[in-house]
Amino acid sequence: MLVLPQGLEAIGGVKRFIRGITCSIYYKTLTRDLFDIEFYTNQLCLVYVVAGKEHIMSKPNHRVTLTHGSAILLTPGETLHSDYFSASGALKAWLVFFSPTMLAHLPQAQPDKKGHNTFPAFIPLSHSALLAPFFDSLEAYHRDNLLNDGMLHAKATELLLLINSLSPTPLHQLQYSLTGSAGFNIQFKKLIEDSDYLSLSVADLARLCNMPSTSFARKFKATYSMTPKQWLVDKRLMYAKTQLALKDWSVTDIATDIGYADPSHFIKLFKSKFGVTPHQYKSSGEKNRFC
Repeated sequence: MLVLPQGLEAIGGVKRFIRGITCSIYYKTLTRDLFDIEFYTNQLCLVYVVAGKEHIMSKPNHRVTLTHGSAILLTPGETLHSDYFSASGALKAWLVFFSPTMLAHLPQAQPDKKGHNTFPAFIPLSHSALLAPFFDSLEAYHRDNLLNDGMLHAKATELLLLINSLSPTPLHQLQYSLTGSAGFNIQFKKLIEDSDYLSLSVADLARLCNMPSTSFARKFKATYSMTPKQWLVDKRLMYAKTQLALKDWSVTDIATDIGYADPSHFIKLFKSKFGVTPHQYKSSGEKNRFC
């Protein structure tokens, strides 16, 4: 899975335009087919298409097609897929990632508990043509070497306020959903309900939540009364038990699927939790005792 914005520069045709404390800006030019690319953003992201066509799908099978002049916001904490086919012409687009602290500068950035957990994976922006002059001015500042930290912060604030006026969802509500214990629970639960993440490490999960590992571990324990490592091991083993019962996979395959490169370590953990080895559970009637 591609994690944004950290993994963007690994894609051919994507270049970092500028990066600051408050935001990171990238420009991508794609000319070769890229389809079914699974990705995840851990920051609020604006996508503005200059040319070409791109399809983005969320897990509940919601789909949006981006063409010249269209723009969407990608909300953090969602797994998405994208398709680009070169037959539609070169894809050129801006991607802007806002740090969580940027959202705090929005007007009325007060906790709004009504509906704070109902945000879709992406939010189309109306009147997105208004974004074109912004990016034109950004390029002009960059060309004349005027885009220092102060100017970048000012431009990022300008862009965020413009987005807030174009978005059908007030961004101060999104800001509340991404901060504080309630926001942490919402975003984290979205992440952990997907078994695809079980092969990741605790450090990977912290990075996906856009948090330092120590802060992530501290907040996780305060919220769930256990360490993320304990929780992850338990979830992996419960998932493995289900797969052993439902699929004709080898124990090694299942261990690898949930992130254990050493099957013997997985077997030891499994027996410690369930009292039998995975082989015994799979080949005998033991699994009925745990259903």
